[in-house]
Parts: sequence; C-alpha cells; structure tokens
Amino acid sequence: MSDVRPAQAGPRHWAHYVSGRFDETGVRFPLVHPADGAVIGTVPEADAGTVDRAVRAARSALDGPWGSSTVEERCAVLRRIADGMEARFEEFVAAEVADTGKPASLARSVDIPRGIANFRAYADLAWGRPEQAFATAVPDGTRALNSTVRPSCRARSAVLHSCGPSFARGARYAPRKRTGREFPVESRG
Repeated sequence: MSDVRPAQAGPRHWAHYVSGRFDETGVRFPLVHPADGAVIGTVPEADAGTVDRAVRAARSALDGPWGSSTVEERCAVLRRIADGMEARFEEFVAAEVADTGKPASLARSVDIPRGIANFRAYADLAWGRPEQAFATAVPDGTRALNSTVRPSCRARSAVLHSCGPSFARGARYAPRKRTGREFPVESRG
C-alpha cells in the first residue's frame, strides 16, 4: 500500500445518512484525492430538503430516547464508537488519507489514535470532571492537550482547533453524544 494512496477497487459513492437511512438525494460532485488529483468517488451535496430532514431527525432524537438517556448510556455509546474505530482502524486510516492526502503513517500514528482517544476521553469526562485542561494519552506514547468547559446552561456552540478530519470528528461528535445535546461546531486550524 502506498503511504499516501490506499488501495481501492474503484470510485466510491457516498450518501447522506439521515434518520437511520442512507439518502442519495442531491447533486453529486467528485471527491478528489488531494495528493494526486484522481477522482476517488462522488459525494451528494445536501439540498434544503435533506438539511431540513436532518434537523428534524436531530430534534426528534433529542426529544426521544436519546435525549432522555442516562449519562451511563451515552458514555457506553462513546466507548462503542471508539471500539468500532479500533476494530476498523485501517478503514479509518484509508479514509483519512483519501480525505486529506497526508501520509498513511501519519494518519496511523496520530490522527486515528487521537480520534479514538477523544471519544474515550469525553466518555470519561461525563463522570464529573470539573472545567479544566487535561492530557489524553495517545497509543504511540505521546499526549494530546484537551480542555472542557461546563456552561451553566445548554451548550450553544463549540470552537475546535484541529489538524485533521478524524480528530475533528471525534472532537465534534463526542461532546454531543456525552451531553445528549446538538449544537453547531466551528473548526479552526
């Protein structure tokens, strides 16, 4: 396997995932590998109807079983996500390489392990850590700095400083799953 281009049988075609189902609506556009410019698949652009369905689904989940789930249940979901990422580690490496064009060795040693560590860290935070900065151990022996803020009211937004999509996904979704709340996220860095 090339360090910047994982082996692939052919172009992949992604879909939106809304309310438990894949949704192919929307104009498709090419997904271009940033390292060599090859088209590696297509992605649908979300139209207004798809966005509206996604927002309704998120609100419904919050008003339904997910919103009333316990901290323990939400933490278990975060840990299962981390376990699933570990079980499909090489698939996540391949996706990170295709998405960013970075070397697989970097995705394998930094990005995916950090994404996994983020899901576990946010699960652990739900058990009552106060507002603080803390280090997360990464499997390669390094440590990553994270911080928590506990607002007195429902979270409205978050700003992330990240260096790759897999890190950002963990940092974006883990706090939402931990709190049972949805909020917009801005990524910087």
